[in-house]
Amino acid sequence: MNENNKIKAEEWFEKARRDYESAKLILRHGGYADPAAVLLQQAVEKYLKGYLIVRGWKLIKTHDLRFLIAEAEKHNGDFAKFYDLADKLT
Repeated sequence: MNENNKIKAEEWFEKARRDYESAKLILRHGGYADPAAVLLQQAVEKYLKGYLIVRGWKLIKTHDLRFLIAEAEKHNGDFAKFYDLADKLT
């Protein structure tokens, strides 16, 4: 694994974790579901990008979860089960 890719991926994972934790805080404290859903979509997107970067993927500017899942599925077929979730988040 390329050390630079590992560092970039960790940055994406940290950003994703922050989005996820922020969404939980919004919902836990009676906030609106819409902004929480946006943050959840962003968290999934960032986790997927981090996963792909570790595997040598060149970052592409996209917010398309289905595309990112298809890319991840090339490395691990188990990602196929997440298309429905991606559609709900989108």
